[in-house]
Amino acid sequence: MRRWWFVVFVNVGLLATFLGAAEIAARLVFPCTIASASVPWSFVPGLGTIHKPNAVTLDTNQFDHCAEQRANSVGFLDAEPPSFDAIKDKLRVALVGDSFVEAAQITPSDKVQNILRQNLAAAGIDASVVAWGLSGFGQVQELALFERFGVALHPDVVVLVIVYNDLKNNS
Repeated sequence: MRRWWFVVFVNVGLLATFLGAAEIAARLVFPCTIASASVPWSFVPGLGTIHKPNAVTLDTNQFDHCAEQRANSVGFLDAEPPSFDAIKDKLRVALVGDSFVEAAQITPSDKVQNILRQNLAAAGIDASVVAWGLSGFGQVQELALFERFGVALHPDVVVLVIVYNDLKNNS
């Protein structure tokens, strides 16, 4: 009978050791598993809920992506918007949209606005690309974003990113 308890004790100990080692290895390989999503929000009358200005946002599914970004001073996950005087002699491009423009799940260098900036620069075009986008917004809210933030920059080109779910978000 004592031998049986010894075998159980050793097997349980080995199992606990193996599971503990597997947990440590998983946390090293998938560091996002210990992180939890953190999105500080701020309510803006006439627009709705946007990112809290200058707050750090962490978006993760706790498995294969973990993106930490800082919102700019107006509450969007993009570079700080320039003043009109700083960009008046450049081509001015405004991107307005929903989660595809916000792109909270990816690194800033992979966002559409940054890739557009790089491609325009590679083509020799001096341009300012500014983006305003939030998940769940439809065209009504996107128009309000543009009126509030984009009109002051007098963009030469406005790209309204419309995805099939935007039509549903309008209602």
